Amino acid sequence: MTPWPKRILTGLGFVAFLGTFLTMVGGTPAGATTTVPVQRIYGIDAIGTSIVVSEAEFPAAGSAKAVVLARSDFFADALAGGPLAAKLGGPLLITPGASLSTTLDPRVQAEIQRVLPVGDTVYILGGDLALSPNIDTQLQALGYVTQRIAGADEYGTAVDIAEAEGNPTTIFEATGLSFQDALSAVPAAIKEHGAILLTDGTTQAPETAAYLAANPGDTRYAIGGPLAAYGADPTATPVYGQDLYETSAAVASTFFPSATVFGAATGTNFPDALSGGVFMGEPGTQGPMLLVEPFGPLPPTIDSYLSGVASELTQGYLFGGPVAVSDDVLSELSVGFAPTDEQEAMASYESLQESLYEASVQLYQGLPSSSCDPYSCLWPFTNAMAGTEYLDASPGRSSYAPDVAARLNGLLAYVDPDEVSPSGGAQPRAFESAVAPPEGPGGSTYYDDNAWSALDLIDAYRLTGNPTDLTLAQDTFNFVVTGWDTSQTDGCPGGVFWEDVSGSQRNTTANAGNAEVGLELYQLTENSADLTWAEQMYQWVNTCLESPYGLYYDHVNPGGSVDTTMWSYNQGTMIGAGALLYEITGIQTYLTAAEDTAAAAVSYFGTGTTLQDQGPAFNAIYFRDLFVLGQIQPNTTYTAEAQAYATYMWTQRDTSSGLFLQNGQTNGVNGTAPMVEIYSLLAGSTPRP
Repeated sequence: MTPWPKRILTGLGFVAFLGTFLTMVGGTPAGATTTVPVQRIYGIDAIGTSIVVSEAEFPAAGSAKAVVLARSDFFADALAGGPLAAKLGGPLLITPGASLSTTLDPRVQAEIQRVLPVGDTVYILGGDLALSPNIDTQLQALGYVTQRIAGADEYGTAVDIAEAEGNPTTIFEATGLSFQDALSAVPAAIKEHGAILLTDGTTQAPETAAYLAANPGDTRYAIGGPLAAYGADPTATPVYGQDLYETSAAVASTFFPSATVFGAATGTNFPDALSGGVFMGEPGTQGPMLLVEPFGPLPPTIDSYLSGVASELTQGYLFGGPVAVSDDVLSELSVGFAPTDEQEAMASYESLQESLYEASVQLYQGLPSSSCDPYSCLWPFTNAMAGTEYLDASPGRSSYAPDVAARLNGLLAYVDPDEVSPSGGAQPRAFESAVAPPEGPGGSTYYDDNAWSALDLIDAYRLTGNPTDLTLAQDTFNFVVTGWDTSQTDGCPGGVFWEDVSGSQRNTTANAGNAEVGLELYQLTENSADLTWAEQMYQWVNTCLESPYGLYYDHVNPGGSVDTTMWSYNQGTMIGAGALLYEITGIQTYLTAAEDTAAAAVSYFGTGTTLQDQGPAFNAIYFRDLFVLGQIQPNTTYTAEAQAYATYMWTQRDTSSGLFLQNGQTNGVNGTAPMVEIYSLLAGSTPRP
């Protein structure tokens, strides 16, 4: 079956298309929404809608193998017909019941003649009181075979339908006193190659009981709770909610937990969901039938289900016209649900990998163009590595372990095993700012870049337990301590330089970031030298770069002047270092200082342009350290600030690539990789410096 690909206007009705073709990726639960294309499929009335659905299922003339026909004015005999139509390879059409008409609706006759070759069978559901026997005569005169499937009542008809299906071994039980539960079950029953049987509310119908007794090994699902089918068969597996919409969502979650397609129809009348349910059971459009109200908003449980599968969705269908389900519901189905932070982290990572990753060399492209070409500079790579590690550490996300291994291999491309100090002395191996020759041009060595590299290596060690990762992190920290300024004539003596050259500035991140490295190493190895150096770096920043406002300036110039720029990542590294020092030493002043800096930073950066202008690379480091502190001393303002930023950033994506924009530019790896980390943090990944 081929889904209807475009807007088509006919005399019967049309398939209306809503939704822009945006890539369906990720999201946040704080108000950011995403767009999925939704087609409204409908005719001028319920019968017309069933015909338009048939046309969408079987666009080629003569392509159906059978037709199932039910009455349009009452649901009882029709409820079990969906799985039969799917098994037979035909549409489910409806026509007025015997009390309204003794003949086949001419539109339905025309559709049968279009879709079904002469000589094939039309299966008619219900007895002569349901659909007039004149319809049999009319169809036979047109050259079709007719077969009635009719029991003494709707319960017997459902049993006869199950037998016509060949007695499937999976049974979906639903009350026959109303239609909603059974219609929610149709696509699931088709997917599971099952049949639908009906209960008499909370009482088991005799025909249903006899069928189940004759087939004791069948798998049984009760669709509806104790006041419906589960009350009639408490030994069946229950699938239900507190109302019809929650039950519809429960069926969807149980049988379509990772849907890429969904259908929706009104829950206040049956015909649209009846014909649409068969459409939703077809292989090319297989997904749940979600019941909605005629007017918005979406039922909360339906919205919640759609949010849960948002990152997978590619298409939606709404069965019935604007009178059945209003256009505001159509709009909500298209853009009214918000994916989770975890889904957004995964989707952001996918965009990063698809747009910027070179799998053959396990490196990222150097975009925008820079001196590090052809591959990214080290700092962006470390952000990609941090994002990968945070994603891998998210709840239930161990499937990213191979990606972590690939990042480790890529990181090694930046290693310079023969690092030399400005005075010409040998230094421990370290990471250059660009991929080392011959694959790349090589570059300067920055002490803050080495902090991010070492922190990534420590995270990798925590994830994999590979001692070589920890050894390289220790070597990197040993390199960093050779960058301590030993001159007593420099302004505010001491501190680690920013770059491994003479006359370099000394900045907050090169010291506080590496203090975090030393502290994490101490927690793992208990090497007292690492703790001593970390405390020394932390105290130097406190002495030389703390502002009167409790925040930290950027750097001290060689002559002693201070650059007073306030960057979010400077605050983050001092918050994280203070939190770790408190964990290790138990000294309260470290924790108090971290909390004071966090409070000042949250107040200063806020949730508006001051924070947004920092950019994802700075803010990822800031938020990770706020969350490290939050593990020790919980504070909802940390999460609220991060969530507000994440929500804003989700609106700043390039619609073609999914990469994040800053001032209208994607900014390469550093524009998107840090967002993977931020969304993973919000999704519950354990925060680490």
